[in-house]
Amino acid sequence: MTPTRFTDLPNELVLIIWMHLTHPETIRSFSLIKSQRYNQLLQSYCYKTIDFYTTTLSTFQLCCTRFLDQFRFNVQILKLGHRDSFSQIRLFSHYCLSSSSLRDIFLRVHTVVLRNVHDSDANDVSPYLSTIPYLDQLTLHKCPLDKISLLLCEHIFSNSAQHRLKSCTMSHCDTKDGLFLSEPLLSSYQPHHFLTYLKIHVRNLATLKYLLMFLPNLTTLDVEVGTRVIKEAQELFPTSFNPCCNLTKLVMK
Repeated sequence: MTPTRFTDLPNELVLIIWMHLTHPETIRSFSLIKSQRYNQLLQSYCYKTIDFYTTTLSTFQLCCTRFLDQFRFNVQILKLGHRDSFSQIRLFSHYCLSSSSLRDIFLRVHTVVLRNVHDSDANDVSPYLSTIPYLDQLTLHKCPLDKISLLLCEHIFSNSAQHRLKSCTMSHCDTKDGLFLSEPLLSSYQPHHFLTYLKIHVRNLATLKYLLMFLPNLTTLDVEVGTRVIKEAQELFPTSFNPCCNLTKLVMK
Protein backbone atom coordinates (compact mmCIF):
# COMPACT_ATOMS: atom_id res chain seq x y z
CA MET A 1 0.00 0.00 0.00
CA THR A 2 1.42 3.35 -1.06
CA PRO A 3 1.59 5.82 1.85
CA THR A 4 -0.42 9.01 1.48
CA ARG A 5 1.58 12.21 1.57
CA PHE A 6 0.13 15.27 3.21
CA THR A 7 0.22 17.14 -0.08
CA ASP A 8 -2.03 14.46 -1.57
CA LEU A 9 -4.89 15.21 0.81
CA PRO A 10 -7.96 16.82 -0.76
CA ASN A 11 -8.75 20.45 0.02
CA GLU A 12 -11.66 19.47 2.26
CA LEU A 13 -9.40 17.55 4.65
CA VAL A 14 -6.73 20.23 4.60
CA LEU A 15 -9.27 22.86 5.61
CA ILE A 16 -10.58 20.66 8.43
CA ILE A 17 -7.03 20.44 9.79
CA TRP A 18 -6.60 24.20 9.45
CA MET A 19 -9.77 24.77 11.49
CA HIS A 20 -7.80 23.59 14.54
CA LEU A 21 -5.04 26.14 13.95
CA THR A 22 -5.02 29.91 14.04
CA HIS A 23 -4.27 31.66 10.77
CA PRO A 24 -0.75 32.71 11.87
CA GLU A 25 0.00 29.12 12.92
CA THR A 26 -1.26 27.86 9.57
CA ILE A 27 0.88 30.37 7.71
CA ARG A 28 3.96 29.34 9.66
CA SER A 29 3.33 25.62 9.15
CA PHE A 30 2.26 25.52 5.52
CA SER A 31 3.49 28.56 3.63
CA LEU A 32 6.90 26.99 2.98
CA ILE A 33 5.37 23.99 1.24
CA LYS A 34 6.02 24.47 -2.46
CA SER A 35 2.54 23.88 -3.78
CA GLN A 36 0.40 26.17 -5.90
CA ARG A 37 -2.71 24.55 -4.46
CA TYR A 38 -1.64 25.32 -0.90
CA ASN A 39 -0.78 28.88 -1.85
CA GLN A 40 -4.26 29.36 -3.25
CA LEU A 41 -5.84 27.87 -0.13
CA LEU A 42 -3.80 30.14 2.10
CA GLN A 43 -4.82 33.19 0.09
CA SER A 44 -8.49 32.24 0.21
CA TYR A 45 -8.80 31.09 3.83
CA CYS A 46 -5.95 32.55 5.91
CA TYR A 47 -4.43 35.69 4.47
CA LYS A 48 -7.58 37.83 4.58
CA THR A 49 -7.93 37.77 8.38
CA ILE A 50 -4.91 37.85 10.68
CA ASP A 51 -5.54 37.52 14.42
CA PHE A 52 -2.61 37.29 16.85
CA TYR A 53 -4.72 36.93 20.02
CA THR A 54 -3.31 33.51 21.02
CA THR A 55 -0.21 33.42 18.81
CA THR A 56 3.07 32.32 20.36
CA LEU A 57 5.91 34.83 20.35
CA SER A 58 8.01 32.80 17.90
CA THR A 59 5.15 32.50 15.39
CA PHE A 60 4.31 36.17 15.82
CA GLN A 61 7.91 37.18 15.11
CA LEU A 62 8.06 35.01 11.98
CA CYS A 63 4.78 36.43 10.67
CA CYS A 64 6.06 39.97 11.20
CA THR A 65 9.36 39.32 9.43
CA ARG A 66 9.93 36.25 7.28
CA PHE A 67 6.34 35.63 6.14
CA LEU A 68 4.98 39.19 6.09
CA ASP A 69 5.29 39.74 2.34
CA GLN A 70 3.45 36.50 1.65
CA PHE A 71 0.17 37.64 3.20
CA ARG A 72 0.20 41.42 3.71
CA PHE A 73 -1.29 42.27 0.30
CA ASN A 74 -4.37 40.15 1.06
CA VAL A 75 -5.10 41.23 4.65
CA GLN A 76 -8.51 42.86 5.10
CA ILE A 77 -8.97 42.31 8.84
CA LEU A 78 -6.08 42.80 11.27
CA LYS A 79 -6.39 41.97 14.97
CA LEU A 80 -3.53 42.84 17.31
CA GLY A 81 -3.09 42.39 21.05
CA HIS A 82 -2.34 39.15 22.88
CA ARG A 83 -4.66 37.82 25.57
CA ASP A 84 -1.78 37.35 28.05
CA SER A 85 0.67 40.10 27.06
CA PHE A 86 0.66 43.88 26.84
CA SER A 87 3.66 44.14 24.51
CA GLN A 88 2.41 42.66 21.23
CA ILE A 89 1.19 45.92 19.68
CA ARG A 90 4.50 47.62 20.49
CA LEU A 91 6.43 44.69 19.02
CA PHE A 92 4.34 44.78 15.85
CA SER A 93 5.15 48.48 15.45
CA HIS A 94 8.83 47.70 15.93
CA TYR A 95 8.89 44.93 13.33
CA CYS A 96 6.50 46.34 10.73
CA LEU A 97 5.96 50.08 11.20
CA SER A 98 9.44 51.42 11.89
CA SER A 99 9.66 52.97 8.42
CA SER A 100 6.14 52.54 6.99
CA SER A 101 2.56 53.22 8.02
CA LEU A 102 0.00 50.49 8.61
CA ARG A 103 -1.77 51.58 5.44
CA ASP A 104 1.44 51.16 3.43
CA ILE A 105 1.91 47.61 4.71
CA PHE A 106 -1.71 46.41 4.42
CA LEU A 107 -3.19 48.12 1.38
CA ARG A 108 -6.56 46.35 1.58
CA VAL A 109 -7.19 46.46 5.33
CA HIS A 110 -10.66 47.76 6.25
CA THR A 111 -11.01 46.49 9.84
CA VAL A 112 -8.53 46.97 12.69
CA VAL A 113 -8.86 45.55 16.21
CA LEU A 114 -6.44 46.62 18.97
CA ARG A 115 -6.74 44.81 22.30
CA ASN A 116 -5.22 44.67 25.75
CA VAL A 117 -3.24 47.92 25.89
CA HIS A 118 -1.81 48.65 29.33
CA ASP A 119 -2.57 51.97 30.95
CA SER A 120 1.12 52.92 30.80
CA ASP A 121 1.39 52.02 27.10
CA ALA A 122 -1.19 54.42 25.65
CA ASN A 123 1.29 55.75 23.10
CA ASP A 124 1.50 52.29 21.52
CA VAL A 125 -1.88 52.94 19.88
CA SER A 126 -0.80 56.14 18.13
CA PRO A 127 0.75 54.64 14.94
CA TYR A 128 -2.52 52.84 14.15
CA LEU A 129 -4.89 55.79 14.41
CA SER A 130 -3.68 57.32 11.14
CA THR A 131 -5.48 54.51 9.29
CA ILE A 132 -8.92 55.60 10.59
CA PRO A 133 -9.86 57.53 7.40
CA TYR A 134 -9.43 54.29 5.39
CA LEU A 135 -11.25 51.90 7.74
CA ASP A 136 -14.82 50.61 7.79
CA GLN A 137 -14.56 49.25 11.33
CA LEU A 138 -12.37 50.09 14.32
CA THR A 139 -12.29 48.28 17.67
CA LEU A 140 -10.25 49.32 20.70
CA HIS A 141 -10.75 46.74 23.45
CA LYS A 142 -9.41 47.31 26.96
CA CYS A 143 -7.50 50.43 25.97
CA PRO A 144 -6.73 53.53 28.10
CA LEU A 145 -9.30 55.72 26.36
CA ASP A 146 -8.89 58.53 28.88
CA LYS A 147 -5.23 58.99 27.90
CA ILE A 148 -5.78 58.93 24.14
CA SER A 149 -9.08 60.86 24.06
CA LEU A 150 -7.82 63.96 22.26
CA LEU A 151 -5.66 62.01 19.83
CA LEU A 152 -8.45 59.57 19.06
CA CYS A 153 -11.10 62.24 18.48
CA GLU A 154 -8.70 64.26 16.35
CA HIS A 155 -8.24 61.31 13.99
CA ILE A 156 -11.96 60.51 13.89
CA PHE A 157 -13.42 64.01 13.54
CA SER A 158 -10.75 66.12 11.84
CA ASN A 159 -11.46 66.32 8.08
CA SER A 160 -14.01 63.56 8.63
CA ALA A 161 -15.85 64.37 5.39
CA GLN A 162 -13.28 62.15 3.68
CA HIS A 163 -13.64 59.26 6.14
CA ARG A 164 -15.56 56.03 5.56
CA LEU A 165 -15.61 54.63 9.13
CA LYS A 166 -19.04 53.06 9.74
CA SER A 167 -18.63 51.09 12.98
CA CYS A 168 -16.60 51.90 16.08
CA THR A 169 -16.27 49.97 19.35
CA MET A 170 -14.15 51.38 22.18
CA SER A 171 -13.88 49.94 25.67
CA HIS A 172 -11.72 51.26 28.49
CA CYS A 173 -9.31 49.26 30.67
CA ASP A 174 -11.50 50.13 33.65
CA THR A 175 -15.26 50.52 33.19
CA LYS A 176 -15.25 53.32 35.80
CA ASP A 177 -13.60 55.65 33.30
CA GLY A 178 -13.49 56.12 29.55
CA LEU A 179 -13.20 58.63 26.74
CA PHE A 180 -13.12 62.21 28.00
CA LEU A 181 -13.82 65.45 26.14
CA SER A 182 -14.19 68.97 27.45
CA GLU A 183 -14.40 72.48 26.06
CA PRO A 184 -12.90 74.06 24.12
CA LEU A 185 -13.25 71.52 21.31
CA LEU A 186 -10.85 71.66 18.39
CA SER A 187 -12.01 73.83 15.51
CA SER A 188 -10.90 71.13 13.06
CA TYR A 189 -13.66 68.76 14.23
CA GLN A 190 -16.31 68.12 11.57
CA PRO A 191 -19.50 66.01 11.58
CA HIS A 192 -18.83 62.39 10.70
CA HIS A 193 -21.66 61.35 8.38
CA PHE A 194 -20.72 57.70 7.77
CA LEU A 195 -20.46 56.44 11.35
CA THR A 196 -23.73 54.68 12.19
CA TYR A 197 -22.72 52.27 14.99
CA LEU A 198 -20.93 53.28 18.19
CA LYS A 199 -20.25 51.23 21.31
CA ILE A 200 -18.17 53.14 23.82
CA HIS A 201 -17.16 53.83 27.41
CA VAL A 202 -17.28 57.55 28.28
CA ARG A 203 -16.29 59.30 31.48
CA ASN A 204 -19.41 61.44 31.82
CA LEU A 205 -22.54 62.72 30.10
CA ALA A 206 -20.80 65.89 28.97
CA THR A 207 -18.37 63.79 26.92
CA LEU A 208 -21.29 61.92 25.39
CA LYS A 209 -22.97 65.18 24.45
CA TYR A 210 -19.82 66.47 22.71
CA LEU A 211 -19.39 63.20 20.82
CA LEU A 212 -22.94 63.12 19.54
CA MET A 213 -22.65 66.67 18.24
CA PHE A 214 -20.46 65.24 15.47
CA LEU A 215 -22.39 62.02 14.76
CA PRO A 216 -25.65 63.10 13.08
CA ASN A 217 -26.29 59.79 11.29
CA LEU A 218 -25.77 57.46 14.23
CA THR A 219 -28.41 54.70 14.30
CA THR A 220 -27.09 52.45 17.10
CA LEU A 221 -25.51 53.71 20.32
CA ASP A 222 -24.32 51.44 23.14
CA VAL A 223 -22.74 53.61 25.83
CA GLU A 224 -21.45 53.01 29.34
CA VAL A 225 -20.95 56.07 31.52
CA GLY A 226 -18.00 55.73 33.89
CA THR A 227 -18.90 58.16 36.66
CA ARG A 228 -22.15 58.21 38.58
CA VAL A 229 -24.57 60.65 36.99
CA ILE A 230 -25.06 63.49 39.45
CA LYS A 231 -28.19 65.60 39.62
CA GLU A 232 -26.51 68.59 37.95
CA ALA A 233 -25.62 66.45 34.94
CA GLN A 234 -29.09 65.00 34.44
CA GLU A 235 -30.18 68.03 32.44
CA LEU A 236 -27.62 67.04 29.80
CA PHE A 237 -29.32 63.71 29.19
CA PRO A 238 -32.25 64.77 26.96
CA THR A 239 -30.23 67.36 25.05
CA SER A 240 -27.35 64.97 24.35
CA PHE A 241 -29.28 63.10 21.67
CA ASN A 242 -30.68 66.10 19.79
CA PRO A 243 -28.25 65.87 16.84
CA CYS A 244 -28.93 62.12 16.35
CA CYS A 245 -32.20 62.26 14.45
CA ASN A 246 -31.64 58.76 12.98
CA LEU A 247 -30.98 56.98 16.28
CA THR A 248 -33.11 53.81 16.46
CA LYS A 249 -31.35 51.78 19.17
CA LEU A 250 -29.97 53.07 22.47
CA VAL A 251 -28.32 50.99 25.20
CA MET A 252 -27.12 53.00 28.18
CA LYS A 253 -25.44 51.71 31.34
